[in-house]
Amino acid sequence: MDGLDAYDEIRSWSYQWIRIYKKNGANAAQWHTAVLSQAENLNQFDPPLMFAEVQAISKSVAKWVWQRFTERHFSALQSVRGKRGGRPKSTTKEGEPWKTLGLSRATYYRRLKSGLLIPDQH
Repeated sequence: MDGLDAYDEIRSWSYQWIRIYKKNGANAAQWHTAVLSQAENLNQFDPPLMFAEVQAISKSVAKWVWQRFTERHFSALQSVRGKRGGRPKSTTKEGEPWKTLGLSRATYYRRLKSGLLIPDQH
C-alpha cells in the first residue's frame, strides 16, 4: 500500500465524521488533530508511511474537507443520491419496457443481449 491508499482511507473517514465534529462545535485545529490521529491509526501498511507523509496527507484532507463540506453540501449530495437510487433493481429508469412490448422481463433482457431487440424500440 502507498500514500494514495492512505489518502483514500483518510478522505473516506473524514467525509463520515466532519458533520459530527462541526455539530459538536469543533474548530479547524481540533478537526485537524482528529484527522491526524485517525491517519496515524490507519497507517498499518507494510512498511508504514513516514510520519511526515501521514502528516502531509492528513493536513491536506482536513483542510479541504473543513473548508468545503457543509450541511448544505451534504443535503444536496443526499438529494442527488436519492434521485439516482431508490428504484427496485428490476425497474429501469424508463420503467418496465418489457411490459410495453408484451414480453417477460427475462425474455426482454435475453433478446436485448443477443441483439434481437434494439434498446431504442422501447
